[in-house]
Amino acid sequence: MTTIRATTAVPSASTPDASSGQPNSASDPCPAGCGRTRAACRAEREQWMHWEQGKHEDRAAEFLETHHARRVERAMRNGIFRSIDEAELERIWGSYCSTEQEVRWNAVDWLLAEGVLELKHCNRSAADLLLGPEGPELDPRFQDWLAALRGQPLRLFEVAEVRRREGVLLRDLLADPPTETFVLIEMPESLLQPGELVGLRLVQWHGDPVLTGAVYPVAREDVEEIRRAPETERGDAIVRAWLRDVGARAEPFDESVWDA
Repeated sequence: MTTIRATTAVPSASTPDASSGQPNSASDPCPAGCGRTRAACRAEREQWMHWEQGKHEDRAAEFLETHHARRVERAMRNGIFRSIDEAELERIWGSYCSTEQEVRWNAVDWLLAEGVLELKHCNRSAADLLLGPEGPELDPRFQDWLAALRGQPLRLFEVAEVRRREGVLLRDLLADPPTETFVLIEMPESLLQPGELVGLRLVQWHGDPVLTGAVYPVAREDVEEIRRAPETERGDAIVRAWLRDVGARAEPFDESVWDA
């Protein structure tokens, strides 16, 4: 399984601080307490996310599938895919590569953020297993990222604005009143479109809002259902709406295209 990479980025040094609304100075100390300036820390993290994040998420997912294959399958079947039956899931897996890849990306995102595996004597989150002594040897920066991602819920956003080669302005539709956050994304026009409704995980990492890279598109008619759901179940409602959207878009893969 794989995740989106080279699409997330850390905000620039001029991004307004969420609490004060004032621009951050490049020379301000990093809020994570690493001892460097905010700009230097952000630049290094941006490079890591661009080139390395996806590789480490691939390895983490491969470890879980190798050592806990049945548990991972059960967790996903009872979690992210519980709103659809086996026949629908098989139909989606057999659809065109872009749709199947979207489902795989989001499945890994869900597993690392929310997945819980049923072990012999207890239940453990996938992130806890990876970060614990029984997990694989992980890059320290990925450990830091995974700890920030763990438990982060899906939120419903409207893409208010896309700034080419800069980032996106996201409007949180589950906040009352709705709030807006600007997030840098490399080539945002290839990932999100103005007016689009999407489920996203917005992770605060070292004081900056960062997208995980997984995108859960939902139809506008599903917004009220998501809003009416209890707060603890809104993530599940977003996933259900996304799977309906995926099902409507999924088309059987035609192998004859490759034979032509």
